[in-house]
Amino acid sequence: MKIRPLLFFLYCGGIPVAFSQRCSVIAEIPGFRHPESVAFDGRHFFVSNVGSTLAPLEKDGDGYISRLTRTGALQDSSYFPSVRLHAPKGMVVLNELLYVADVGRIVVLDIRSRRLVREKDLSAYCSFVNDLAARDEERLFFTCSDKNTVMQWDIAADSVITLNPDPIPGANGLSWDFLNGDLYVAGMGASGKPGFFYKLDVKGRNLQNISSLEGFWDGLHLVRGQLLGTDWKTGRLYSVNLKTGLETILDCGKVFSGPADFLYQQGKIYLPAMKEGKLYVLRVD
Repeated sequence: MKIRPLLFFLYCGGIPVAFSQRCSVIAEIPGFRHPESVAFDGRHFFVSNVGSTLAPLEKDGDGYISRLTRTGALQDSSYFPSVRLHAPKGMVVLNELLYVADVGRIVVLDIRSRRLVREKDLSAYCSFVNDLAARDEERLFFTCSDKNTVMQWDIAADSVITLNPDPIPGANGLSWDFLNGDLYVAGMGASGKPGFFYKLDVKGRNLQNISSLEGFWDGLHLVRGQLLGTDWKTGRLYSVNLKTGLETILDCGKVFSGPADFLYQQGKIYLPAMKEGKLYVLRVD
């Protein structure tokens, strides 16, 4: 994305941050119940809904997954009607299967048959499985927000390991840089204190804080050398240039209420606003 001349500054956690990129809302899609995450299988978009109440840890059975057309039209409000979900959050598509973080487990849903094909119980490790990212077709990264950890599930071997050597307070959003073998992690903070952005060398198990930005970070994506993240508290999107260190705010013309785990797809950002019950489609200039 292009870096434009600085327009003005906003203070984020005491750090001056520049407005230097503009984005525009090109679509606003209502009809969700606390939407948290977005995934795409090449034909349709899928949106996870925590449910009628914002209760990400409750096993209340009122969560569901919506399906949208590739043009953004809501096609199925609840695409897996026979599957009991509690508070679905992060999602990943692998081999026609939709992997979904749901409280203390990961459920695996067959997109074609619309049925549950597997369930991985992770309650022995944590009770708040939050985001997912695919390392490859056989291994899946996931965050345990309540335990401040990043873990890896080997799907075939059915084994789980912890990756971060030091705690990541409120470990949340993930973005995998497969070219360099680095996993980027958004920390939403803990005990009322804000979190940071981190880079985890998966092989060397080296953890590094990569930005001075403080925030209650949620969604995270690495896009052409820039790390994009959503701050739940300020309602804005931020970017960090990994080469220059420049920290900026995307000026989208509005503040979002509860921006969560967004998807970057073909130059557009698909951003769920949990408290608004809407999915926004943004274009970054």
